[in-house]
Amino acid sequence: MARGCKMQLLAGVLLGVLSLAAAQTSAGPTALASASAKDHPFWGELLRFINHVEKQPPLSPSSPFGKKLTEAQNKLKAEQNSTARVTLATDVTKTSGYTFPITPWSVPVSVNAKESAPPGVQKGKIAVGYQKRPNRNGYYYLPAGFNQRAMPIMVFLHGSGNTGVQMVTWFEKLADKYKFMILAPESSWAEEWQMASASQPFTMDWNHVEACYQWVTHIPGVRVDNSKVAYAGFSRGGYSAAALATRVPRATHALEFHSAISNAMLGGQTPWIWMSTGRQDPIFPVGRLQRVVQAVRGYKPRFWGKITIAGFSGKHGLNNPAELEAGIRWWFSK
Repeated sequence: MARGCKMQLLAGVLLGVLSLAAAQTSAGPTALASASAKDHPFWGELLRFINHVEKQPPLSPSSPFGKKLTEAQNKLKAEQNSTARVTLATDVTKTSGYTFPITPWSVPVSVNAKESAPPGVQKGKIAVGYQKRPNRNGYYYLPAGFNQRAMPIMVFLHGSGNTGVQMVTWFEKLADKYKFMILAPESSWAEEWQMASASQPFTMDWNHVEACYQWVTHIPGVRVDNSKVAYAGFSRGGYSAAALATRVPRATHALEFHSAISNAMLGGQTPWIWMSTGRQDPIFPVGRLQRVVQAVRGYKPRFWGKITIAGFSGKHGLNNPAELEAGIRWWFSK
């Protein structure tokens, strides 16, 4: 079979399932059917896995959505292959008292990094952006006392259409209460995170998250409690966080809010994983998470005892304070 046909077939099988999965599962018509044309294969892999677990037939590989996705994936590969694929650079540049690494896709950007905050607190924009999208950088929050002792850090990946400052806003009070630092990078596209796969070991977003981590952890006075390094995320940011946490050596925990996992998207590491959702969530209901996790444990037994599933009142959103605090308390208990 010609390579182009294979790519089209794969895209159709993996991502063409969206509308059928929404129509036939107990979740009913959901936003599973509203995937962006810029989707990364991990999103398709997640939906394929859900489809497999729930035993539903895929749509035709020649579906309009499958063709659209194939075109978007080829465009993404062309953009990423235009820059030599290398590991993260070790060169460090200083600017405005901060340090950050130079990676193949990240560049320093001109922002007013610090913002007005109460005594001892520091927050603001991250002064690292994408070469092609410098206005998408990220946000950080350091609670009072961050320069007095090592603190846990949470790297939070936003959901589709969200921003870093929105994610920090949701967790700012919890960071003050439990004393942890927040780093909330922004993806190269607002709709999606382009994370690593077998064919793309280092993507723009992967490098940008790392560059933001280095920038924040080089702020004077910052010290990280290496026993509590969490990669967290909401919705599409959730499964991307799990992909990172099972691949980045420093990660100790992964927190997924209203998201899921699949066999192929999990890397070789085995961090503690929290998965919470709303009992009325139409996209990732509790029952769906339970079926997916059971299947993952079958493929990868090492995750037995490492994954916690919790259900809370609410739909698809970060609007239940009890859920957010429960996730933080779980993180600090492990």
